[in-house]
This record gives sequence, structure tokens and C-alpha cells, in this order.
Amino acid sequence: MKVLKFGGTSVGSAQRIKDVAKLICDGTQKVVVLSAMSGTTNSLVEISDYLYKKNPDGANDITNKLLLKYLDVINDLYSN
Repeated sequence: MKVLKFGGTSVGSAQRIKDVAKLICDGTQKVVVLSAMSGTTNSLVEISDYLYKKNPDGANDITNKLLLKYLDVINDLYSN
């Protein structure tokens, strides 16, 4: 059994996700593990730093930016 792991820049945009999909959809059984998109881990660390410093507004700002990034990718993935 093959196990394939993708994360970071390999799933950092809609096009990169589509490229990964082409690689994994070859008719053979495998386990596919997806980790965080490019920049996500750094954003989560930044959010936790803001919360640790009792700055929920800063945390919310980064959270909203991350949300917008993911919504853009979703829109690009399902644009056609």
C-alpha cells in the first residue's frame, strides 16, 4: 500500500491542489494524507501568540485573513 503525504506549497493554491489530484487519481489504491496549506501553520502560530498576549483583535485579524485565503482557493477550485 502506498502512502502519499502532501502539504505546504504542494497544496498552497487551487492549481497545486488540482495537480495533486491528477497524481493521486490514477486508479490505484493508496492512502493520501493532506496537511496544512502553505502559510497555514505560521498563521496558526501567530494566532496563538496573539491569544497568549491577550490580543483577541489581532488573533481575529489573522483568522479572518486565513479564512479569506481558504475561501479564495475554494472559489478557484469550484469555478468550473
